[in-house]
Amino acid sequence: MRNLKHVKKSNILLLLTSLFVTCLLMEIFFRYVFIQTNGIDVTLASQKWLQSYWKPINSLGFRDGEYTKDYLAGKHLIFIVGDSFAAGYGIKDIDKRFGNLIGSRLGNSFAVLNIAQRGWSTDDEIAALAAFPLKPDTVVLAYYLNDIEGAARKYGAYSSDVDGIYAAYNSPSLFHSLRRNSFLVDFLYWRLYPLTIEKNAGWWRWVRGVYDNKKIWEMHELELDELAFYCSSVNADMYVIIFPNLLDIPGSVAITDRIATFFAERNVKTLNLAPLLMNMKKSRLTVNSSDAHPSEFLHAFVAERMSSVIRKAHGLP
Repeated sequence: MRNLKHVKKSNILLLLTSLFVTCLLMEIFFRYVFIQTNGIDVTLASQKWLQSYWKPINSLGFRDGEYTKDYLAGKHLIFIVGDSFAAGYGIKDIDKRFGNLIGSRLGNSFAVLNIAQRGWSTDDEIAALAAFPLKPDTVVLAYYLNDIEGAARKYGAYSSDVDGIYAAYNSPSLFHSLRRNSFLVDFLYWRLYPLTIEKNAGWWRWVRGVYDNKKIWEMHELELDELAFYCSSVNADMYVIIFPNLLDIPGSVAITDRIATFFAERNVKTLNLAPLLMNMKKSRLTVNSSDAHPSEFLHAFVAERMSSVIRKAHGLP
C-alpha cells in the first residue's frame, strides 16, 4: 500500500511537472515566436505584430514613406484613401499593398501616396483629405462595408457585439489581468471567445441593418457626396474599389451593388470586387483564419486591375 501511494504521488508530481513545463514552453512560443493579426488589435499577438510591422510611419502619421519635393516633382499624384484595408493591415511589407503595387506598375510619372488609418470611416477620410497639405490628381477610395459606421455613430447606432469585445478586452477582473500578461492565456481566450468582429454573425447582421436604415443611409450618402465633391473641386479623377465582406461575399452583394450604383450615378468609376471574388476560397483572400483583412494575393489582384484602369485612362499601354 505504501508503495502504491508513493507511485501515485510520483505520478501526480510527474504530471504536474509535465503540465508546468508544457505551459512554460507554450508561453515562450506565444510570447517570442507566434505573431499574427486578429482584425481588431485585441490580442497580444496582434499588438506585437503592429510593433514589428506597422511601419514606416511618416511625418504626417501615415504608414508610408516621406513625400519629398524631389520625389513628387512633376508627377501625377494618386491618393490611396481608406481604412485598414488601404493601409495594409496584416501585410508585413508595405510594398505588397495594392497602393504600392499600383505605383510600381504605373512607373515614375506617378507618385502614389497612402492616406489611410485603421478604423477610419468616410467622415474621417473627408477630414484627412481636407487637411492634407497636397492636392491629388487622382483619388482611389478603398471602400469597405463598415465605412458607414461613422454615420451610424452620429445617428446613435452602435454594435453591441463590438462593444462586448472591447468590454472583455478592458475588463479589470483578475482573469483578464492574467490574460493581459500571458500570451498563452490570451491566445486561448480569444480563440475560444465566441465573438470576434470579423466572424461574428451579429456584427454582420448589424451592418446590413445599418444600410437598411433610411436615415443612416441618407447621412452616409451625404458623406459620399462630400467626398466626390472634394475630388471634383480639386479636378481630381476618382475611382472606388469596393471590398465585400470577405467571409460572406454572397451576403455582401446587395450592399456592394448599392455602393457601385451610387457612384455610377455620379460618373465615378468603380471596381466592385464582389462578383470577381465570388468563387475564390476565403483562405486565399484573407490574411489568416483569425483576420479577414485582404491577403497579399488579394492586394496584388486589386493592384493589377486598378493599375490597368488607370493606365488606360492615361492612354498608357
